[in-house]
Amino acid sequence: ADDGMGDWSPDGVWLAFARGGSSEERGLWLRNPDGVNLVHLTHGNDFNPAWSPNGDHIVFVRRTGGNSDLYLVSRLDDGSWQDEPETSRLTQHPDDDMAPVWSPDSDTIAFVSFRDGNGEIYTMKWDGSKQLRLTTNEADDLDPVWSPNGRQMAFVSHLYGPGEIFIMDDDGGNQRRLTTNDAEDHSPDW
Repeated sequence: ADDGMGDWSPDGVWLAFARGGSSEERGLWLRNPDGVNLVHLTHGNDFNPAWSPNGDHIVFVRRTGGNSDLYLVSRLDDGSWQDEPETSRLTQHPDDDMAPVWSPDSDTIAFVSFRDGNGEIYTMKWDGSKQLRLTTNEADDLDPVWSPNGRQMAFVSHLYGPGEIFIMDDDGGNQRRLTTNDAEDHSPDW
C-alpha cells in the first residue's frame, strides 16, 4: 500500500495517516507510536488528515469522481477511536475544496476552495456551516495557517506572480504582504 503522512493526535497517542492502494486498504488509518493498535477509520480515497486541537475530530479530503471535498470523522461521545467513528461531509461543490486547517480553539476550519475559478481561502464552522470566503482576487491563495491565538492567518498568494507570504485577520480583513521577492515563497508557519 501507498502510505502518506498525516497528523499526530494532540495527546500524542495516535498518528493519523492516509493509505492508498486496493479498496480494502484505502482510507485513513490510526496507529500508536509503538506500532500497535492499527485502526482503519475511513474507506474512501482519503488524504490530508488534520486533527482538531481538542482531539475530538479529524478533518480530511476525500476525492471522488474527480472532485475533492472536505469530510469529518468524529469519535463518538464516551467512545474511543477504536469504536465505529462517525463520518460527515462538510463541503459539497463541483470544484475542489482542500488543505483544511483547524483554528486553535477547534471551532473553525480554514481551507482552500477552487469554486471561484482559482484558489481562495475560506473558513467554516467545524460542522461545515457558515462557510465564508476570506480572499477575493483572480490569483491562487493557498496554504492557510492559523496564528497561535487564532486571530490571524498566514497564507501564500500568487497575486503578484510567484508565491508571496501574506497575513490577514481571521475574518479576512487587514490583508498584508510580508515577503517581496522573485522567489517562490511557500510553507508559512507560526
